[in-house]
Amino acid sequence: GNAEQTLHQGIELTAVARLFEGFEVQGNATWSRNRLEKFTVFEGSAPISLDGNTIAGFPDFLANARATYRSGGFRASVSLQHVGEFYSDNFQNPGKGSPDRQRTISASAVVHAWVAFRFPLALFVQSAEVSLQANNLFNRIYASNGEGDEFYPAAERNFFASLRFDL
Repeated sequence: GNAEQTLHQGIELTAVARLFEGFEVQGNATWSRNRLEKFTVFEGSAPISLDGNTIAGFPDFLANARATYRSGGFRASVSLQHVGEFYSDNFQNPGKGSPDRQRTISASAVVHAWVAFRFPLALFVQSAEVSLQANNLFNRIYASNGEGDEFYPAAERNFFASLRFDL
């Protein structure tokens, strides 16, 4: 069900640095507190107040960092994505005791990489770009989401190749 009132508060920091020609580093981090202010669920006919509990699926900390190098038509990037611990149901309230570890998704960090090359063409196609993306580069096993005590594993290392034409 939908909560009558929630409170989402936090701060996000973003930074970009161009260290030398063609090389850029960027990142962002978010610290937040996401709580149910007014929320009652019913188990049978008995009301259960979840006021003050953490909202499921909202980690208190998220961070991303990326380094990119560009030269001519060549581009390569590597990124780190961090997701803090979060809960898989709305019944968790760390302020009232220890959360249920069976309904807690552990923090995880994953590395991704991209490489691409753009080159000019003639006639009807102005340019083409060939790219390869590798996700979860180090094949980290982690849960990406969950509902109650059931967790959904994230994809293992995977690759995408693409060819793009600009007309």
